[in-house]
Amino acid sequence: MAELLEPLASEGLKGRKLAMVITDGCPGLHKALEMIYPYVPRQRCWVHKLRNVAAKLPKRVQRECLQGAKKIYLAQTEREARKRCWEWAEKWQEAAPGAVKCLEQDRRNW
Repeated sequence: MAELLEPLASEGLKGRKLAMVITDGCPGLHKALEMIYPYVPRQRCWVHKLRNVAAKLPKRVQRECLQGAKKIYLAQTEREARKRCWEWAEKWQEAAPGAVKCLEQDRRNW
């Protein structure tokens, strides 16, 4: 993946004005970003994240659980998003621990 980013950096895209890079969670891309643009904040794409969460849910709770998870990224502030995430995780930990773990894997990048 670094071979995709290195030409951009060598041609002048130094990343100083990049506000954020949003990724699908590809480990190779994250590793390349760490090498080429280590100080640019990254965020996981919520569409991709929710697809992964959905795959870990029983069909009978999928709609309700995902509706709750969507409220996290719709929060007006980071503080409210964190609060909603904790509430969602607490609600679904017992019924869908795999989904909660999946969402929490990226929480450190918020």
